[in-house]
Amino acid sequence: MIGSSMRRIAFLLLLAACDPPFEMKGDVVDGDGKPIANAHVALVCDGTEVRRADSDGSGRFDDREIGFFPLRCTVEVHAANRPVASIPLRDVCMAGPREDTCNEIVLHAHLARR
Repeated sequence: MIGSSMRRIAFLLLLAACDPPFEMKGDVVDGDGKPIANAHVALVCDGTEVRRADSDGSGRFDDREIGFFPLRCTVEVHAANRPVASIPLRDVCMAGPREDTCNEIVLHAHLARR
């Protein structure tokens, strides 16, 4: 009985130490609202790309992982023949395990032509 309780406590401690799930999703469209395929959506922290997703034929992207990122990061959207959009993570963060972090990003990017 004591062994069972100790295993349960160890399991709960291990579970509590795990990072939360991370998701970055949304869509990329042009000025007319038409989807942009193959747009590169990147989460950039301290100048380094830490997560990446590419839009599909309908302009949608989705990246799932484990972890969370500081709100000082930015989301950058790159697409052919269009200016790069740089959005503060704070503006597109839907949830975070702490006040200064994010683990859920929802972005609806509108990119005009150059």
